[in-house]
Amino acid sequence: MLNDDDLRHLRRCVELATDALNDGDEPFGSVLVSGTGEVLAGQVPYQPQAIFATSHKMRMPYAWQNMIGFQKQLSESMGFDADLVHYKGYREDSQRDPNLFYDPSNGLWLNPNVYGRPNPAYGSIHLNESNGRSEYMALATSFKDSSWSDHRVDAS
Repeated sequence: MLNDDDLRHLRRCVELATDALNDGDEPFGSVLVSGTGEVLAGQVPYQPQAIFATSHKMRMPYAWQNMIGFQKQLSESMGFDADLVHYKGYREDSQRDPNLFYDPSNGLWLNPNVYGRPNPAYGSIHLNESNGRSEYMALATSFKDSSWSDHRVDAS
């Protein structure tokens, strides 16, 4: 059975749904009420909002990859090879959070759970930029021996 407080909250839901419909949205209205009948709407603080932004200087990444190698047949059943692989990437995606306090002595950020944030109204800010770089170089070698009639040995 609905009491007077329940009817008051229901009327408020209808008002909110009417406002939403007038604003061009789906007609929906709700009111959060505690077990004691206290309206809780607006009393729970919003979580700090996270922002995702892309730099206006964002550019397409590219990479340069090259490889050189050689093989040497040591005998009829033995061989050796080596390959030098090099990869270098430019303008790769990098992210930083400008809403952090930094330690001036080393340039590293300070834990926001301990030190807070410069603008507490916002949580983390994910700023995507294209100033990342990468470089990789490796020497891949292998040795093959099949001198035994029923076995083959490979080592890389």
